[in-house]
Amino acid sequence: MSTLNTTTVATRPTTLNNTTDVGKSYFETDSNKVLVWDGTGWNEWNADLVLTPGFNNNYSADLDGSDDYLDLGSSTYFDTSTALTVSGWVTLDTFTSYPIFCSLKTSTSTGWKIGFSQQSGYDTVFMGSNSNFAKLKGGSTQLQSDLVSDWQHIAVTYNGSGATTAGNYKLYVNGSEQTLSASGAFATTSNVSYIGRDSGGNYLNGQIDEFSIFSSELTGQQVSDIYNSGVGAVDISSLNPLAWWRMGDTGTEGSSGSSTISNAASGTNSLGSSADATWQNGTSGNTSPTYSTDAP
Repeated sequence: MSTLNTTTVATRPTTLNNTTDVGKSYFETDSNKVLVWDGTGWNEWNADLVLTPGFNNNYSADLDGSDDYLDLGSSTYFDTSTALTVSGWVTLDTFTSYPIFCSLKTSTSTGWKIGFSQQSGYDTVFMGSNSNFAKLKGGSTQLQSDLVSDWQHIAVTYNGSGATTAGNYKLYVNGSEQTLSASGAFATTSNVSYIGRDSGGNYLNGQIDEFSIFSSELTGQQVSDIYNSGVGAVDISSLNPLAWWRMGDTGTEGSSGSSTISNAASGTNSLGSSADATWQNGTSGNTSPTYSTDAP
């Protein structure tokens, strides 16, 4: 006769492997649940044997690189006097000149952006603006090829102590902190909030998923927990994000091809529906949003 390992709600494992740990089971002593890892999340059997399926991630936003992007509305996401974390998954179909992860409206006169580059002046991951911010770059050049071969998790944190000081920022790639260094000044960045483009007409050709913004500086461990050994199906509600765009996994948005991607954040910090994203397709590309079933 075998027995189950035990855990609690607070100590429930969050970084299991999506292949080698499939079928691993626990008894959660304070909730009286049996947990079984299915490779993407926990399936939970309550005391009355009712099954609660694991937390799943089935869709991503598929952007065409020419005119697709998500408009995040008029909210100010980056208050330079407050800590910030930006987190999300990305993979590229092709590496255009400057694929843009996001542009965020700030409390200054200038927007702030995160993007990718194969140019030596902006190696791999770059961030900043033409003014009001530190202009930084970081990440191994190996990431340039990794971005077009598989999903990568990118997170940037800011501690709220001064947006022009490079040491107040951290960059994480797949849960590991990277070295940042100064970069050259960027062209003018308008104070707007987009996913997948900047105001200069640079777009991203690829997929983005599970994109979130926090008014706090997440710790390295918290970023690693979100990365979750490469499994993107992670419920981040307990980290209280400002906004969380699940790219098709909220309700029926992915299956119905919705042009609205709802803010899935529901905690006390949530910006609510004011942070709903609207899919924009421009004038020459697709006429309707495209969701991919390729997800981390």
